[in-house]
Amino acid sequence: MFLGHSRLTGWNLSSGGKGGGIGANVTGMGLARAVGEAGVNVTGMGLARAVGEAGARAVGEAGVNVTGMGLAGAVGEAGVNVTGMGLAGAVGEADDRLKLWIIGVLCVLIILGNVAVLLVISSPVSGWSRNSRLVLLSLTGADAALALVVIPLNLYGNSVRQLRDQLDSPFCHMVVFLDASILTSSIYSLATISIERYIAVFFPLRYSTVMTNGRVKALIALVWLLPPVLSFPISIPRGIVKVYFSRASLICNLDFSSNVAYSLLLTAFIFFPCSLIMTLANFRLWFVARSQKNRFKVSRVSRRHDAASRVLVPVVIVYYICWSPCVCNMIYQALTEQRAPEWLEFVALWLPCGNGFFNCIVYFWLNRSFRKKFQEMGQNLCRLFGLLNLLKLASYTCTILELSNAKNLRSLFLD
Repeated sequence: MFLGHSRLTGWNLSSGGKGGGIGANVTGMGLARAVGEAGVNVTGMGLARAVGEAGARAVGEAGVNVTGMGLAGAVGEAGVNVTGMGLAGAVGEADDRLKLWIIGVLCVLIILGNVAVLLVISSPVSGWSRNSRLVLLSLTGADAALALVVIPLNLYGNSVRQLRDQLDSPFCHMVVFLDASILTSSIYSLATISIERYIAVFFPLRYSTVMTNGRVKALIALVWLLPPVLSFPISIPRGIVKVYFSRASLICNLDFSSNVAYSLLLTAFIFFPCSLIMTLANFRLWFVARSQKNRFKVSRVSRRHDAASRVLVPVVIVYYICWSPCVCNMIYQALTEQRAPEWLEFVALWLPCGNGFFNCIVYFWLNRSFRKKFQEMGQNLCRLFGLLNLLKLASYTCTILELSNAKNLRSLFLD
């Protein structure tokens, strides 16, 4: 019945005249309404079959052309939008997974590396004085705090949607304050090590009077107390600076463009003075160490100072590699009020945390005393594990013998 009516309507519509025009308009409106109502739910082959069977017979050539154009436009627009959104979402999720994997691996490496450094420098190591080990402990503690406090807090903020989407949240203010304070303590510790080594090499006779144990401890206290004072405005929600959660770097970040003067002030008081101190002190130490190697006789004190100085220049080089992109990104965002591309921002903001692991690599691979001490500790741990396994084996053997004796006694009494 429907087929016959479709054929008759098609014949009438194709005959021309007013009926054809009206029928085409009416059928076009009805078909458009049908496609609009049903096309959202009916897609793909089902929609094409419905239009092919009903639209082609009812509308004729004109209706098929109009409907085809409308359907193609509707499907094209919807398909492009849906496909584009789905593809962008899939790429974004893949990028986030890769970033989380990189952050997780970096966190584990920082913890393991700095725990190993703490174990080594907490025991006597040739080539490093007591004051040098105290400042190195300060540096290692700051690097370990990044992995134990700052990185987990940022990962938690990324996992909670409310914290991730909230602008200028108190949570991000706290995280950025801790991040800035700990990173600044790490930079100040590097500068303190350079000053201590410089005095030890160039003023050896006055070293014991200038770098006393009390003064070194006071200097370390300043290294940890001054950064929170400089970063205190960041901790105040809705204060002079704003913060946000960066979707690109998966980290709570300071909006440097919200207060350009304060952002440049932080750079002036943190990065540039420490960079200048480390560059001048350590490169002069390196030149002195090279000149001492060329002499025929080298004293024990000179060799001790040379062992410590050889590590410092690579530490400074790694420092510039890790911190220069971050500082450039800070200045760029503060002056232009624009953000860098996604992966460039991710690398620039996470490289300073990676400095905490790269310092460990420099200490172990470029200092023979560290490597030797670490090997000794590894051998002692292996002996300890071997002793524990031997005790377990002895305990299992005693248990088996006791069970065997109990079984023999039981059989003897039963007989």
